[in-house]
Amino acid sequence: MLEVIANHDYDKSRFLRGAAIDESKIPDIGADEAINEAQALRYLHPERTAIHLLDKPISFDDTQETIYRQPPPWSSSAARAAARPP
Repeated sequence: MLEVIANHDYDKSRFLRGAAIDESKIPDIGADEAINEAQALRYLHPERTAIHLLDKPISFDDTQETIYRQPPPWSSSAARAAARPP
């Protein structure tokens, strides 16, 4: 999950819900170190910059993205519960 917090206005964060932030406990990391620790993506869509975080970062091709965006199948257990005798 990513929430952009402009100008370090943490009190406006919906995710943090007013939690106190001690910036001295957030370690600085250099770009070289971040690049070395980053997980490589096996596929990166040439036009889309979005990735999905499942068990690892994943970039979907067009077909996968279309399928991912489909609503899940609808099911209801209410009919089954109503059919049971009291």
